[in-house]
Amino acid sequence: MRLISSDLALKAVVALSATAELTLSELARATGATPSAAHRALGILRDDGIVERREERRSGYSLASTERAGHVAALAVEAIPFGTAVAIGARANRAVEFVARE
Repeated sequence: MRLISSDLALKAVVALSATAELTLSELARATGATPSAAHRALGILRDDGIVERREERRSGYSLASTERAGHVAALAVEAIPFGTAVAIGARANRAVEFVARE
């Protein structure tokens, strides 16, 4: 499992756990990565069965509905500093308009 050594892949899991689906560009914005780096992180996550690609309407990505993906999401939230995880989740979720930090 390569994702453990990829900080960006863990950040991508945090972003995807904050919303139902993200496009590549939305994921890159949420994680602060370039689209090519986000694409590589998604490749790691797809290879490990953590992320699924949705082809229905807008070619987005979502966390797989598996126990393994749930464990990885819990690990990602623990591994990423709290403030960083909150910022990623806020950028990933369109319903969040404002996040205050001290």
